Amino acid sequence: MFCVFQERIVACCLEKGIAIYSPHTSYDTLEGGVNDWLIQAFDGTNVIPLQPSLQAPRYSHQVVIRHNQGGKVEEILENSYVLEILNKTGISYVNADESRTVLCQEKDLPSILSISSHQPLQFTITKLEQTPIPGHGTGRKCDLKSPITIREAVNKVKCHLKLPYIRLALAHNTNEDSPINSLAVCAGSGSSVLRGTKVDLWLTGEMSHHEVLDATHSGTSVILTDHSNSERGFLLQLKPRLVELLKGKVQVIVSEKDRDPLQVI
Repeated sequence: MFCVFQERIVACCLEKGIAIYSPHTSYDTLEGGVNDWLIQAFDGTNVIPLQPSLQAPRYSHQVVIRHNQGGKVEEILENSYVLEILNKTGISYVNADESRTVLCQEKDLPSILSISSHQPLQFTITKLEQTPIPGHGTGRKCDLKSPITIREAVNKVKCHLKLPYIRLALAHNTNEDSPINSLAVCAGSGSSVLRGTKVDLWLTGEMSHHEVLDATHSGTSVILTDHSNSERGFLLQLKPRLVELLKGKVQVIVSEKDRDPLQVI
């Protein structure tokens, strides 16, 4: 949902013939995107998404067809009428036990089941689930190759994000010299993504007071940078990619005036 000032910006751009493309959420989840850049503040290993992106399979269902009287199912499926149905619905192949597996869409199930009307066949139908897309997803977590103190983690974040100040909430029974071995990050507002992640440190842009308390009472320290501060530095990584993709035919400019609306004064 647009706020009033965003609507004014969009309207002004349209008036001047300027197109707007905002791949915000996609770059949060993309492999090599904002969260992968954010976690590069640390020397981590085993970096994985907190909430993997999922992709739907090409076909929604799998049907395994067997002869229910011990015969060879292929003898029945060689019927031209049956073959026509199977060829229209998707792809099929013969299994080692002489059953036939068919991959199809849900709308094709009635047609496939219809071939059993006068044939001794049995069907096992399985709905195919979405599968994770390797490397893509919301947030990231990792183990550290070597333990560091919370104080060192703070300095690494400041250096990576080029910030003079950040906010730190220490987990109960820890101090700035306590070691951390694992951490999780989520650019922007990360509480819904980080919640339930059992690591030593969370890094995100913003969280509510009670969400921070929940984390520290659960043994996790929290670093907050303010929302856009956790994302802005990625633009300098994105610029050369865009130059390459656009084959140098378009000038790519990163704003020098953009900043988080909140300041420490």
